Amino acid sequence: QLYDVAGGTLARWGVLINRRLKAFICVACQAIVLPAALSQHITQLHEDARVSVDADRLASIVENEGILNDLPIIDGTPREYAGLETEEGFGCP
Repeated sequence: QLYDVAGGTLARWGVLINRRLKAFICVACQAIVLPAALSQHITQLHEDARVSVDADRLASIVENEGILNDLPIIDGTPREYAGLETEEGFGCP
């Protein structure tokens, strides 16, 4: 369910796309990263990656792949999503 775009751009940035959620997943953090926060996420949390996000390329990927600009709405049914860590416990309402 996780995939990269042609040319491997996202893998170089350390993220992949979860098709079901239409969201970027940071591979190292196992968390959703919104498009507007992607560049900052990489530079602040993964300084050792030494990559920069091309804003035009990111915008193109978001548009072409239908990536959501907000967190996806997930119903209360427990399930696993590729690339995301699953934890047991109570979630936010």
